Amino acid sequence: MSHRNKLIFIAVALILGSAAQAAILEYSLDRMVESSEAIVRGRVMNLESRWLDGPGSVIVTDVVFLVDEVLTGEFSAPQQLNFYVVGGVVDGLGLRQEHQPVFHKDEESVLFLWTQPDQNRLAVFNDEQGRYRLVGDTVVNFKQQSIALPEFREELDWAIQIHKR
Repeated sequence: MSHRNKLIFIAVALILGSAAQAAILEYSLDRMVESSEAIVRGRVMNLESRWLDGPGSVIVTDVVFLVDEVLTGEFSAPQQLNFYVVGGVVDGLGLRQEHQPVFHKDEESVLFLWTQPDQNRLAVFNDEQGRYRLVGDTVVNFKQQSIALPEFREELDWAIQIHKR
């Protein structure tokens, strides 16, 4: 596939992906806890972008995430989780799908995880909403709104207790 055709394909994928995902269903923290298989705190150890099924398909970024704390779920800590998100840059070609979380190396986060039923793979629940960045003593959600870490943990612990996770 020529470079021009790849660019056209990526542009079409972005347009179709944006149209399909333009409206993200926003959940409350309580509903996020109820719907997730696991909630973990940790940091991004490595990122690597690649073509999912070879050149001409879609670009994804493999995320290596080291779990420092399991808040709920069947994981143990420390444990390395591997998953991917749609988007990234390969050979100068970039793809960004709306509502996909964008990770950065060494970033600390709380992740709400689930197994995608159609693909049977681990993923961040509800795309970007399922990732809360830890910045010092604050937590930043997908809308770039900050909350104090102790307050976030209190709300999260309460929701976990209610759902007996």
